[in-house]
Amino acid sequence: MYMNRKTKTILIVVAFIIVFALLIAIFFRLNGMESTRNLTSSNYSIASISETTGKTIESKQNLATKDMYKLDGAEIKLEDDATVSYKIFFYDTDSEYISASDILTENFDNTEAPETAVYFRVVITPAQVDGENVELSVFNMSKYASQLLITVNK
Repeated sequence: MYMNRKTKTILIVVAFIIVFALLIAIFFRLNGMESTRNLTSSNYSIASISETTGKTIESKQNLATKDMYKLDGAEIKLEDDATVSYKIFFYDTDSEYISASDILTENFDNTEAPETAVYFRVVITPAQVDGENVELSVFNMSKYASQLLITVNK
């Protein structure tokens, strides 16, 4: 059985489309299997968190995570040459504020969290420059947020 040239071309194009679609499907399936994700500057706002209430407050010198994240499985690592410090704010199962950590300048060890803590938020503070606090804006917040790698479960 002989196929004409037009039929062969159509079958080859269809085969390539099917193979391409399968590769894309496999890629997205494997990508969705990741169980963790890293926070980026879009997960922060220029703000701080009150140490008495655990609620967001206005500040131009800090970055605060917009949302709470599960403490279980979370990792917080500071870059070796970081120019920021950070605090972790802990919340219970009902998202009620428990306490805040001391100012941290090294990687966080989950064993230091309060026993009843389920969720957390982070506040990043850039180091002073020439004795002055850094005023944050949308233009420089990524520079400081990227110095702290926070990995959370999806």
